[in-house]
Parts: sequence; C-alpha cells; structure tokens
Amino acid sequence: MTLVAMSAMARLIGPIRCADYGELLTGDKITQVKIQHYVPQFLLRNFTSDKKNRVHVFDKQKGITFVSHVKNVANESRFYDFEIEGEGRSLEAPLSSLESDNSGHSTKLIL
Repeated sequence: MTLVAMSAMARLIGPIRCADYGELLTGDKITQVKIQHYVPQFLLRNFTSDKKNRVHVFDKQKGITFVSHVKNVANESRFYDFEIEGEGRSLEAPLSSLESDNSGHSTKLIL
C-alpha cells in the first residue's frame, strides 16, 4: 500500500498507529511468498472489466495491450524481500496483514 493510499485511508478511518504495524520498520523473516504485488489485488479488483477479476493492461515496453487476471499484474518476484546484516527479511507478511485489515475501506476511497 502506498503512503498516499495510507494517508487517504487514515483520513477516513483514523490514523494507523506505528505500534500496530511496528514490524513494517524491519520486516519479518523471508516468507515463502515469491510473487509479491506492489499494487494490492484488492485495489486492482476495483478496475476489473468482468466478474473474472481481469483488467486491461498496457505494456509500455512492448507497446501492446492485453487482458489479464489481477493476480498476474503489478507484481514482481520477491519485491518486498531484502537483507539486514546478512539476514533475509520481507515486508510481505506485515503489508499483507495491513492490506487485509484495511481492504474494506478501499471502496470509500475509490468512490
């Protein structure tokens, strides 16, 4: 979730205390989740063109458009994984928790 989205959400539901999500500062141990979305799927679903959760995608490098399921777009392998002093860490689990806790509020933001 971007800082802009979190800021907008905080205006609707109140501030998100750092103590609630303190693990975001250092990350959890590396997760088994390999494909990690930099745009949460719950946000992408608001732009689907049908009931199969498919969105229209434009590939800037190839200059083509196509339709794809939200699980296949706006993601990268190990996007939130990093190392601190040689120890593998990941922001995937705490971000996933944050997204789950607040995904119901996305409708208010988009409308």
